[in-house]
Amino acid sequence: MSEKHISKLVNGEVALTPETAVRLEMALGVPAKFWNSLEAIYREKNVKAEAENAMDADAEMAK
Repeated sequence: MSEKHISKLVNGEVALTPETAVRLEMALGVPAKFWNSLEAIYREKNVKAEAENAMDADAEMAK
């Protein structure tokens, strides 16, 4: 895994794949399940934030 990819991963520019989680487990000793869980939480929060922003935009247009 390149430094560039790790940087993009840390900055949320690329998704953490199950394969990447396994690589992190092998390199850092932290279970892949942990990394996959963090990714799932991150994605869920992003979806919720986008939905809230869309609702805010709709409410603003309704005024």
